[in-house]
Amino acid sequence: MQYWLHCVCLCAALLALVESRSAPSGRLSRCRVNPRLAAAGRACGVFPRYTLAAAGIGDLFGYLDRVRSRNVLHRQLSEVPIYVVTDAQGKPVLSYYPFDDAAADVPTSPSTPPKQSVKRMPETAQISEQFAQMFATDAAGQMAQTTVHDLSQMKRRIPRVVLYFVDPSACAAQVQELRRQGQDAYVGVATLSDYVRQAENSNRDSDPILLPAPEALTRATQNGKHSFRGTPVFTTEPPIVITGEQSGATEFNPATDKFCVFLSPENAVAMYRGAWWTGSGTTEMGGRTVHYRILPGPKPWSPRIRAASLEDLCRRIQTSEPFWATLLQFAPPGIALDENTKQLLRNEIRH
Repeated sequence: MQYWLHCVCLCAALLALVESRSAPSGRLSRCRVNPRLAAAGRACGVFPRYTLAAAGIGDLFGYLDRVRSRNVLHRQLSEVPIYVVTDAQGKPVLSYYPFDDAAADVPTSPSTPPKQSVKRMPETAQISEQFAQMFATDAAGQMAQTTVHDLSQMKRRIPRVVLYFVDPSACAAQVQELRRQGQDAYVGVATLSDYVRQAENSNRDSDPILLPAPEALTRATQNGKHSFRGTPVFTTEPPIVITGEQSGATEFNPATDKFCVFLSPENAVAMYRGAWWTGSGTTEMGGRTVHYRILPGPKPWSPRIRAASLEDLCRRIQTSEPFWATLLQFAPPGIALDENTKQLLRNEIRH
């Protein structure tokens, strides 16, 4: 009889925990148990026994949220193609960039990042505001910061670097230059997921750098006036959202909408202007037709472009804010190519 009483009390505690997770708050809510049930539990000595277990289950749910969100994120990133120089075996070609002081390797000591509590999805009315806060404003010194491209953080005094390219023309030019130097080089196709996984791998034997399109660097650094660490990604103000179907809705709906994040500011402006007059439109994205609309707000012909760091967004999703994985849509970069580059890529690309 006592065994079944323990089970009933534990199930009640778990139910209270699950209900607290469904509350639309910024962080995990504390469990609220019916006072009569709590008194009964204390009388039989059950709740004190399972307090730590309930807390551990809360941590487990947070861990599962992060794992699920990481998988969702990488499925999205795997749909965005980027390019890399490979050898005849299809392996990425390493580039070496020595420092002036090319002595011994830099000693590294493993550091454990501080544990962060997992935040819950904010109220629907606050989602758009928090999305905008993740992107830098036009003011100097407010750009998103990461250490992915900080040379002082690289593992070696002569770092081995794998160069990824958003612009296939830039990758093709690198291949031609290496061939002039006598190296066997080809254009390989990778994805944003490949780049992010390598950047997150603390045991990697080379350091990845993703070279954005030229207009992305120009916009992120404000024509070279300011620095920007990380890979710049962009959104418009007001934001563009990808919708499940064409509808007359105006406000953001987390059940059907996703904020569109661009690797090219020019793509963001073009998509914005395609819906400037009516507020909505359709476009090709990843080989399929999608519906999109501009969220409410002032709609000038030339929208303000906000920039953020791709690495910072991924870090947020995989640590404290996993809910963004289901609220973001990364748009593949649409880069216009001349006929010579198209012909070269048709002959050279290796998957």
